[in-house]
Amino acid sequence: MPGLPRQRLRLGLDFDRDGRWTLGAALVAAGASYYRGDEPNQASPLPGYAVLSLRGSWRLSDAITIQASAQNLLGAHYSTFGLYGDPFGLGVPGVPSDPSGVDPRFQSPAALRAAFVGIRVRL
Repeated sequence: MPGLPRQRLRLGLDFDRDGRWTLGAALVAAGASYYRGDEPNQASPLPGYAVLSLRGSWRLSDAITIQASAQNLLGAHYSTFGLYGDPFGLGVPGVPSDPSGVDPRFQSPAALRAAFVGIRVRL
């Protein structure tokens, strides 16, 4: 079925040291998926991917917790969705009016590396 990988794996692991420190990791892996519009699966698919993320928190008191996370830690470049479309007739600069040699595939790229730090305050 286009847009859905045949294989998908999600793993998560969290370690709570003493109720104050928490460390965790998540791995998401997906196999190749076909473009929407290629229902007979004749063209080459989007390649599979694997993404690793880490997270942690430190509870300073009952009211204050510091949290941090790093997503896509290994910097994987991948797309989560693809479809065949017709870019002609839209009047977009850079798209030639002659369809020969133009790739009609569109991809939805995923987020690159990101890191977040935050403080949670409970009143």
